[in-house]
Amino acid sequence: MPLFSIETRPKNEDAADARKLDRRSDAAQRVRPGRREAARSGGISAVALGLMVGVALLLGVTLALLGSQILGRGASGGSGAQPQAAAPGAAAPADAALVQPLNPGPINGDYPRDYTVAVINGQPMTMLELETAVRVARTLGKLTGDPVPNYGDQDMLGYQVKILKREVDLRLLLQAQRSSGVAAPTGPVDDLILGFLQQVGATEQQLGQQMAENSVTRQQLDAWFDASRATNAFVVEKLLVDRDISERDAVVQAWIDQQWDQQQVVIDFYDPEQVLPQAPASGEGAPSPAAGGDAAP
Repeated sequence: MPLFSIETRPKNEDAADARKLDRRSDAAQRVRPGRREAARSGGISAVALGLMVGVALLLGVTLALLGSQILGRGASGGSGAQPQAAAPGAAAPADAALVQPLNPGPINGDYPRDYTVAVINGQPMTMLELETAVRVARTLGKLTGDPVPNYGDQDMLGYQVKILKREVDLRLLLQAQRSSGVAAPTGPVDDLILGFLQQVGATEQQLGQQMAENSVTRQQLDAWFDASRATNAFVVEKLLVDRDISERDAVVQAWIDQQWDQQQVVIDFYDPEQVLPQAPASGEGAPSPAAGGDAAP
């Protein structure tokens, strides 16, 4: 299957140094403009970012799920009661804490776990890190009711491309948060996890079951929520200054697009045109969604 390589660097850098990944250079192709846009969009519409940068963009959950907890204000248009925050030092959700994840095999037979699938401003991302992101995304997606492919499905390849793109977005936000001096929130994320469960109508037992089925550890889940609240802090303190909260989606998406153009981003992974569903030609019907179970490898 063809691979693609996206390379964007600041204009003042030597183009001769642009290529950071060459382990598969014989098979890799420079992405055409259309492919660059396909990779950038990841096949997912632009929705709310901020705290829910992972769930919102990976799985289509809106900012309203957790944004009001971090911002300290009510979500506009919402009338539901806010979830109760866990007391400081409170234990993790019981069922999630007791999960004993499996020792799963790789989800991708084409890329070894130590293979570098992306470099973001010098920060490498391995296939193992992408695999972890896919497993966490699938865990949360099953709880929100979003359609997620099974690990052995052909659609899983396209899903990995989407998650990779969103992980690049996330790392660009985290790098900006750290370099800007914005302090990341600290402390347990139990209240965020419990709030998420209440907002999507899931139980701690269901979370534990999905973590076990997707081989996600509590540490990996905590890291996801921790990164999400750190990016939210940057968005609120830097990108939304003198802006209305209603502008959040557009402001953050514009910032993300700009970073892909200006920062040093190199991706070496599947060609989106080969693994992402393509829009049907005029007069043709849309493809039917594939049916599948929930089993993980």
